[in-house]
This record gives sequence, structure tokens and C-alpha cells, in this order.
Amino acid sequence: MKNLIILIFLVLLFNLVSCNNNEAEAIDMMDALKISTWVLDKDLEGTGYWAYSEDWRTYPNWGYWVSNDDNARQLKDDKVFKCEQLKLNEVRTMAPIGYKGSNLNVYLDYDGIIEVDVDSDCDEKVRLCYIPLHSDNSSSYTVVYGNKFRAHAPIRLNICPIGRFSTFDDGIVLNSTLTDVEYNINIKAYEEDGTLAITAKLKLVVLKDEAYPYEDVLNNTRLFGPNEECSRFLSIELVSYEYSDIYKIGNDAYKPEGKE
Repeated sequence: MKNLIILIFLVLLFNLVSCNNNEAEAIDMMDALKISTWVLDKDLEGTGYWAYSEDWRTYPNWGYWVSNDDNARQLKDDKVFKCEQLKLNEVRTMAPIGYKGSNLNVYLDYDGIIEVDVDSDCDEKVRLCYIPLHSDNSSSYTVVYGNKFRAHAPIRLNICPIGRFSTFDDGIVLNSTLTDVEYNINIKAYEEDGTLAITAKLKLVVLKDEAYPYEDVLNNTRLFGPNEECSRFLSIELVSYEYSDIYKIGNDAYKPEGKE
């Protein structure tokens, strides 16, 4: 009986250690390529809405938070939106277009090379560019345009969700976009020697924006007409995040075959 109790204890201990190791490895895997952006604070989801400020030329020119249970409660942007690392299969509401810089900004951090492109069905509806970042996340002020590119990370990916084909030159800046449009962005991470390490996919969907008086907003008349419904908000979801076949699970991290 005593030996049986000891055996059960050892099995439980082994399972506990295995679970902890698996959890640590999963965290290491997601941290290899970090994908972050400005999103609505989780605690505020479903509790209110982002009102529109009539004086949209002032920063932040997109409004203020109004709580459903108390209309007197108005929060400024730094209490509403947080820069957070995305988690797999978790849908988040992005900060309004133009928050903390032009268009939408996603930060890609990886110790190697990043490749980005978009699905063919939305290639003509979106414009991408990137800004190289230093290790302290400060910008090098060099903007590189293109819907497919490779760059050394870290970078700030700038997404301009136009919503339709546009003949305008690179450098379009939006404060709103057409509703009922979805964008799929593909990300690949490579080692310095060109070995593919990680593939990921982002899905962005334009959301309805009931508080946005788009018919009265005149700052985007070059692209959108008064009868076209527009929005300031998109959702973002990390729909896939996978290591390439040459990678294996190590004891303390995910590492390529044959590498220490």
C-alpha cells in the first residue's frame, strides 16, 4: 500500500512538471515573434463606446470613452487603449484609425528577418508600409512602401485599409474606412541564414461604428462619398501562428533542428 501511494505521488508530480514545462514552452513560442498593437482595454469591452469629438483636428482627434452605465464617466484615450501583444484566436478591437500615428500600426518584434504580404483578394484594397525600429522601439524615420516586403525586425507595420482599389500614390493617410471589408495579412519570420522559422496570419475586419457621423465628416472626401458607410474601428485577430517543420520543442524554448 505504501509503495502504491508513492507511485501515485510520483505520477502526479511528473504530470505537474510536464504541464508547467508545456506552458513555459508555449509562452516561449509566442514570444519568439511578438505581434503587438493598440487595442481596447479588455475591462472596457461591452461597457461603453468611443464618442466622436467635433473638434477632430485636436489630438486625440477621435473622441472620448463614454460608459453605458454612467454617461458622465468620460475616459481619455490613455485609459482606454493599451498596446498589447496579440494572443492566438483572440479577437480584439483596435484603437481608432490614426491612433499613435497614421493609419493602423502593428509592431513586429523578432530576432531575424520579417516578410509581410496580403491575401490576393484584398491586395488592391489595402496599402502597407513599414518603419524600421531600433531596439528601444524608437523609429529610424525611414518609411518603406509595398504590399510585400522583407525587413530586419523590429519594425512598425503601417496598415492603410482603404477598402477599395485606389490609384492614389503611396502615402495615403486615413481617419476612417469603408465597412464590411476584411483584410488578411501574412507574416513570416526567418533566421538570418534564410531559414523559415514562423508563419502567422492576421485577420482585420471593419466594424460598425454607430457613434461616428461619417456623413458629416469631410476629411476623407477624396476617397469616400457621403452615402458610403465608414468606420473608425477594426477588429484584429491572430488566426494562426505556427513553427516550421524544421523546428522542434526544446526543454526551454522552441529551437531549429541542429542549433543550440
